[in-house]
Amino acid sequence: MKYISLNHNSQPVNFKTALINGLAPDKGLYFPEKIINLPKKIIDNIKTIDDTELCYEVIKDYIGNDFTEDELIKIIQKTIDFKIPLKKVENSIFSLELFHGPTLAFKDIGAKFLALCMDKIKNGIWKNLFQFPMIESKKELNKTQVLSNEIFKSIAPISNSDIRLFNSRPIIHKLSHKTIYAKFWIFPVDGSNSNSIKFSDVNKYPVPRLIEKFLDKFNYKHF
Repeated sequence: MKYISLNHNSQPVNFKTALINGLAPDKGLYFPEKIINLPKKIIDNIKTIDDTELCYEVIKDYIGNDFTEDELIKIIQKTIDFKIPLKKVENSIFSLELFHGPTLAFKDIGAKFLALCMDKIKNGIWKNLFQFPMIESKKELNKTQVLSNEIFKSIAPISNSDIRLFNSRPIIHKLSHKTIYAKFWIFPVDGSNSNSIKFSDVNKYPVPRLIEKFLDKFNYKHF
């Protein structure tokens, strides 16, 4: 399952990336690219299905492969560890009371579920984070300076003709303590570099917001 921005100006991402980002780069809310219909056998037997199993069947396709079945079931069990009674309002009309959670608010279920998902991935997120090599400098570097930089030479010992500047105007990324003005250089690498991945595989990894801004511009320009 991929999640798209409701502003329709950002690349689709998986559940984990959407959860980490909060908002898409274009400031839109993330929304599933499609709505999953429950199988008829689930609907027909809904009264006899265990709550945890029912929740799992509803949510699993929206999560995709970001959690194992066992991990997702444990998150669900912790999420719905309070009563959720179905109260009759009048004939044929019932109300599902969602406000019996820890803060006595209807959003306890959704907020608790997402918090537990975030808690599960926070220890591994930085481990799997895909980051581009970065050269920090207080002033702008030209091609010759980039090629002679020790960090760059350790990554890609290539000729002057194989590297090109992607963006003449810097991509601006504001942090709480500083502002980054980033320029990206593009160059070929071969499969012998153990830290390299195919460009088509980048979307499989969570990436820093600055890299996401670059990827949005790169995809828009090339695809």
